[in-house]
Amino acid sequence: MTKSVWIYVNPRRDYVKVFDSSDSALEWFQEHDPGGVAVQLPVEESQTAMAKPTRTDHQILIEAFLKARATIRDYVEDGKASLAVEQLTRILFDDQVVAAISRVDRRRRFGVIEGVRVRDDAG
Repeated sequence: MTKSVWIYVNPRRDYVKVFDSSDSALEWFQEHDPGGVAVQLPVEESQTAMAKPTRTDHQILIEAFLKARATIRDYVEDGKASLAVEQLTRILFDDQVVAAISRVDRRRRFGVIEGVRVRDDAG
């Protein structure tokens, strides 16, 4: 399970607060900012140092796409569809490609929680 944090920003006060759970954010909102909003973000896993330069997720995915396109062109045009499928499977299910897709997909999603706004009937 991916670890997440909840980020609260109050630009009027130039203030940022980070919570380790939605429960702690809601508890804090009850006391300090009942109408506050926090956004959920995944915590990036630290990566061990590597001897070779690391590529970004987008670079990994673009390279896989270009290899897959070339494979289709080379094998299908030669009438070797079964070899094309085998090569495409190897390219697209590569551990780095699968991990990059997973990270990119997680970045698109985030959760939002809101404190409960108290309606002021007096004014």
